[in-house]
Amino acid sequence: MMRWTSIGPAALGLLFCALPANAGQTIVVTGVWSRPAIGTGVVYAKIRNDGSAADDLIGVDSPVCKTAEMHESTASMPSAMGSMPSPMGSMAGGMMMGMHQVQAISVPAHGSVQLQPGGYHIMLIGLFRDLKPGDKIPVSLHFRHAGTIEVNSNVTTTSP
Repeated sequence: MMRWTSIGPAALGLLFCALPANAGQTIVVTGVWSRPAIGTGVVYAKIRNDGSAADDLIGVDSPVCKTAEMHESTASMPSAMGSMPSPMGSMAGGMMMGMHQVQAISVPAHGSVQLQPGGYHIMLIGLFRDLKPGDKIPVSLHFRHAGTIEVNSNVTTTSP
């Protein structure tokens, strides 16, 4: 005859304490940094997805600004009509540089996305204070499946 025994609360607690703090975490955010800024700041990072399903960054916020948004910088050839650069764009090497807000940034399964100058990035709009070298900025990244991940962005004059 088999006899079942129960695991007491203390033993169960020890079992869970033995698991790493990031056990089951599929999204890993590294290399988070910002440039010094006045008024509007930017955050860059690498987002890695160790999971077997894609996930999406669907929102961002930070207590250092009025609003935070996900943006993408793009480059395109100006039209043959000779259109003028908009306030959100400029000419660089014959290419028209622009930026627009995105609603989500997809992070592929077993892949990564780099938030970097000239690509995806996070805009900190309406800064409550200037961002100076050496500051650390708290930023919350909200993912569709992984939930919220809290990071600190290091303000630096050079990328890590």
